[in-house]
Amino acid sequence: MEQRRVNWWAMGGGVAIFLIVLTAVFLLVVIKPFDAAITPPPTLDSAAQPAAQAVIAPGEVGVLVAQLEQLGGNTRSASGFIVEDLRRSLETTPFSNIRVHEYRGRVASPAEAIQAAEDIGAAVIVWGSDDGEEIILNVEIGVTASFPHIGIDRDKLEAVSNVRARMTDPRRESVARPVLGVLNTLYIANGDGFDLMRNLALGAELNTEDVELLDDTLAVHTQQFYNAYFHDIARAGRLIDETLNIDPAHPVLYINRGAQRLIAGDFEGALQDAQSAQRLGPDDWVEPLYIFVNIALFDGDIDTAITHLNRIIARRSDDWFPVYTRGSLHYLKGDYALAQADIDRALALDPQANFPYAFALMLALRDGRIDDTEALIGETLDLFPNPTLGNRILTATFGEDLPKNFPIDYGNTLSAFGNVLLGQYEAAIDDAEAALVVSPDRAELYMIQGLAHCNLRDYAAAEMAYSRAIENDPDLAVLYLLRAEARKKLGGTNLVGALSDFAVARRAELGDEFAQLVEDGFNDIVTCENFLDAAA
Repeated sequence: MEQRRVNWWAMGGGVAIFLIVLTAVFLLVVIKPFDAAITPPPTLDSAAQPAAQAVIAPGEVGVLVAQLEQLGGNTRSASGFIVEDLRRSLETTPFSNIRVHEYRGRVASPAEAIQAAEDIGAAVIVWGSDDGEEIILNVEIGVTASFPHIGIDRDKLEAVSNVRARMTDPRRESVARPVLGVLNTLYIANGDGFDLMRNLALGAELNTEDVELLDDTLAVHTQQFYNAYFHDIARAGRLIDETLNIDPAHPVLYINRGAQRLIAGDFEGALQDAQSAQRLGPDDWVEPLYIFVNIALFDGDIDTAITHLNRIIARRSDDWFPVYTRGSLHYLKGDYALAQADIDRALALDPQANFPYAFALMLALRDGRIDDTEALIGETLDLFPNPTLGNRILTATFGEDLPKNFPIDYGNTLSAFGNVLLGQYEAAIDDAEAALVVSPDRAELYMIQGLAHCNLRDYAAAEMAYSRAIENDPDLAVLYLLRAEARKKLGGTNLVGALSDFAVARRAELGDEFAQLVEDGFNDIVTCENFLDAAA
């Protein structure tokens, strides 16, 4: 039977929880047919160059492409095509934080490449030569100032990152995958859970004709592993085994194999690899801990996962992602005070996805904090209007099928949450239904379905969904208010049940804001069709 792909190495760098990434919004670039005398898009060879090279902005990851050294009398300039391809492939996906820059000068040595990268703060530099027949490119680590938690020696990182590649048609071939491979290594070494997940998602969406990798180096073997990871996990396993035979003491390689073994269901092997990485890597490295988190979640052991997250957060207190993850697990356990503290902290750390907002909104509704609910809905729609992006990242990380013991399908849950806020009700119902396969006892998912059915005026389906929600969480007072409306709309004998539900909602001691919401619901001022507007 074919093994289902679940991208756990991201959790090896991006924890337990998050899934889905699909379509890139590619820019269309009109290019003349390629021949020996390419006329590229405007390049930096002209006299109209800016006085100073652009600098990478905070929060962005820079990729620098130098002008190619022209050999043998060659006069074509292909750098512009390489830059445009990388921009199409790596910048235009909405969740990407990669920015590609064209360097106005040429680079002819590794030392010059590092100096060029330092000029703008680029994490990756692409440089090389063109003799008119073929282009030889070097894809290398640039500067690592934006990766302050790296404790592995640079030469060890370069050994699994820096590659040479041959390109014959810059209009058709792409160097995007080797660029992402370099970034994978940097994110793993820095212990960046979410950024690694986002980078993996970009790799999952690439649809390019890849350049030919040259030489038989450790870095080439590692890049081949990355290339196979999304498409042929068995081959990826063979490749990472071969790579470890070349260097059996490289900590990044054990993280990669640990991720591959997680996908293959070899949890004991994954545990051993994470422990090996922990022994070989720096003392404060968090990447092996992410694999420990994933193994615990595969086994449905939330408490052990939280213990490992505590260790990650102690070392990375400025990172929103592990704080959010721990908060979500506290929420799933019903430890709402601890969940609130972590979710508030994650929101204060400038999250790069909507993940914390869904849990913050449910906590606000659970407490009857209607003003906070209003603010959270507004922020979510303003900052993360596309409900599929987080799900795309999570799916690229975990795949579409989660293990049966996994505590929640984060991707479909977050997508359902986003779609119901946007008014995409059929999509919200479908997302919630998919999430219920993994966690059939989550009241929040039935509540989303109930709201969606009610807005579609299928009040019988809405009443059924709300009732399922109440069965699983009878203390969530807002559910009684919502079900009361559905029963009122159904009429007949359901009116008695509606009055009973209003009575339960009135008895909830959740403060004046919630009490007013209940009265507005009783008087048909607030209905499911304006509930989120009324709360917002």
